[in-house]
Amino acid sequence: MRTVLSAALTRAVREELITRNVARLVELPEWQASTIRPWTAEEARQFLDASRPDPLHAAFVILVTYGLRRGEVLGLRWTDIDLDAGTIHVRQQLQRIRGQLYLGPVKSRAGQRELLLTA
Repeated sequence: MRTVLSAALTRAVREELITRNVARLVELPEWQASTIRPWTAEEARQFLDASRPDPLHAAFVILVTYGLRRGEVLGLRWTDIDLDAGTIHVRQQLQRIRGQLYLGPVKSRAGQRELLLTA
């Protein structure tokens, strides 16, 4: 928000509508990343045991096992799973944009990857 406001005020200064950009005077607090605590193996096992009756259980297993993003898992197709080669091809993701669902490419080239299927 500060960036947008500062850009608008900078333009107003250039157009001589105001004399200075006060947004540049603001000192922002230092950004601190939040601490992420991944599940332990036992917590993951408990979650997967509890989710067994859920229709999305297979998606949960893939999420927990491979660490894929939610959209990547929901974007998987049967053609992305090669049982003979034992691989999963991550190529697309399901996204919600303005309330509509769209299939699109993964976020980056590095996001396109092959994963080995576990036993």
